[in-house]
Amino acid sequence: MQTTISDKGVLTKEFKITFSKEEVNQKYQEKLKEIAPQVEMPGYRKGKVSPRIVEMKYKNTILEEVQKDLARAGIDHINKDFKTYGDFEFPHFGEVKLNSEFSYQLVTSLFPDIELPEYKGLKIDGETPTVSTEELDKAVQNFMTQVAEEQEIADDSKCEAQDMVNFSYTVKVDQQVVKTEANKFSAATPLHIAGVKLDESALNALIGTKKGEMIQCKATLENNFEPNEFQGKEAEISITIVSIKRKAAAALDDAFAAKFGMPSASKMKEFITDRILHEKKQAALNSNREKLLEAICSKVSFEIPEKLLKATLKNLAHEHDHADHDHVHDENCNHDHNHEHVHDENCNHDHHHHEEHVHGENCDHSHDHDHEHDHADHDHATTPASEESTKDRLKKQIILEMIAQKESIAVTENDFSQYIHKLAAMYKMPTKDLANRITESMAMDISREIKLTKALDIITTNAITDVAK
Repeated sequence: MQTTISDKGVLTKEFKITFSKEEVNQKYQEKLKEIAPQVEMPGYRKGKVSPRIVEMKYKNTILEEVQKDLARAGIDHINKDFKTYGDFEFPHFGEVKLNSEFSYQLVTSLFPDIELPEYKGLKIDGETPTVSTEELDKAVQNFMTQVAEEQEIADDSKCEAQDMVNFSYTVKVDQQVVKTEANKFSAATPLHIAGVKLDESALNALIGTKKGEMIQCKATLENNFEPNEFQGKEAEISITIVSIKRKAAAALDDAFAAKFGMPSASKMKEFITDRILHEKKQAALNSNREKLLEAICSKVSFEIPEKLLKATLKNLAHEHDHADHDHVHDENCNHDHNHEHVHDENCNHDHHHHEEHVHGENCDHSHDHDHEHDHADHDHATTPASEESTKDRLKKQIILEMIAQKESIAVTENDFSQYIHKLAAMYKMPTKDLANRITESMAMDISREIKLTKALDIITTNAITDVAK
């Protein structure tokens, strides 16, 4: 094996790996000997098929295996001499042929050659969180509103922001009626009509209106509007309210508490208090983690690998482009406030790292499971990340990677299974179904996140608690 190296930017190297024809032929014979004992063919006992016949039938398969093995061998060789980040790309990958040399190019980021600062024994805030009466009352009210049933309001009552409306509408383009629909549902604000981008002033236009009243507004017909020949056109929309529904919150008494398996209203308040305390403690932990990581990063200075930075900025820009599009509801969807919105399999949930796995901003994070927002916290920004903020994030990530290497942190099968189980619970779907959707690339990214979280746990558990007086 021969290797030539060239720079491709800051902490970014390109390697050209070349195997001689003798090395290719030797690897081919090794793979042929491996596969021959497993081959079964009519007229032959297993493992007794002539190597010549095996080669005739499986030559292309063997060459594919040779190619994979030589690619792994090159990566292993590079990793012995360089601390690579592992984000290998192959800008040129040759074809393996017998009696010919084989070469390929790969590009990867390198870890900076720095000394890790001390990351154990740092101080963290140890203040014990409490729950005030006002916080409890607000939490109870929010819960009561969340589980309340929707009821149709009186005809003379005016629509409010939190209401749901049933309506009919007509779309006109150049005074021509191009679409009419009835029995549509939407939140009163922002008002949503599939395929129609309403003027900003129209999004809240139903507030203050009554059943039977009609409003008119202007809109632009989007690229999913049907009939499609009117897409992109300016239009006038007439909307008539058919009915208005509003949640009527019940009182928290013993009878209400019993519906949720609680012996009394006071016990239910204790449960809600415990949940608030749990969330406060989790928030405090996440805050301390971030402060600890920032303290460590402030003690070192290094440049970010150029390849890694470009790839991350590209992915973040892609995420932002998707976030710019409003979540499009199925126009036949009945929006019941008593049920939380569940994302389907086409939702794109992207992570904060340069990896592919991410949660969308409308995700329903079940309160029965902790969703820790630390270094891997999910940005729900409406603007693309700046290069400086991305560098800061990657610096923290690289530091954690280096700590993980120093601590010899491994990701076990149990670690991975637990992660998938919690993620499935978060999205309220069977664990097996989610596991079947995990690609090899996603699995690598999940393993990396688990490893970084473990590194952060080491920093946190070895920190010294500074209790406020």
